[in-house]
Amino acid sequence: MSDQQVHDEAMTVLAAGTDTVSHTLSWCAYLLARHPAVQRAMQAEMDQVLAGRAPCHADMERLPYTRMVISEVLRLYPAGYLVSRAATTDTTVGSHPIAAGSMLLICYYALQRAPEHFPEPDAFRPERWSPDLTAERGVPTPGYLPFGLGPHGCIGEGFAWTQMTMVLAALLTHWELIPVSPRPVEPVPTFTLTTGTLPMEIRRRHPTPRPRSPAGG
Repeated sequence: MSDQQVHDEAMTVLAAGTDTVSHTLSWCAYLLARHPAVQRAMQAEMDQVLAGRAPCHADMERLPYTRMVISEVLRLYPAGYLVSRAATTDTTVGSHPIAAGSMLLICYYALQRAPEHFPEPDAFRPERWSPDLTAERGVPTPGYLPFGLGPHGCIGEGFAWTQMTMVLAALLTHWELIPVSPRPVEPVPTFTLTTGTLPMEIRRRHPTPRPRSPAGG
């Protein structure tokens, strides 16, 4: 790559990977607070794998349930909820003729809640993404495009997965998320899909350990 392309690629990752990741983490916090059993299952996985230490990249593969939870959050509340594509030739989508040069808007938020692909589409069910079920469906899962696909897929997908997993692991190892109101949060469709204001109570799970000397004293 040229120096200019390196610059442009890095800026794309940093710019597009900031709001999208932070908003997805907000949706994670919202859904985990409202589903304490799921939150406890994630914490149990982290207690077993991390045992209180800080997470590292090597832990990504050791936290499969955490990945299932994030996958389901991305299905329900994709940060990039709306994308545009231009038709380069005359074509059809279903029974609709599309003329060359037409601009199409694709709503991932609606697509990923299609009941023909996801039973009980509005329900938060991380078990949809268990390895056994995803193997049966095949890869990619029909109707699931939180990062897009093909040559226009999100360049920052791996970066985003690493950020989200590491932040959630660091947070939930030590803290519990508790909603302050039973009132549901309505998505705010701006450039990305945000929660807007998200009041939440955070409680420490374990007392802070006393620092130990190198000798263990």
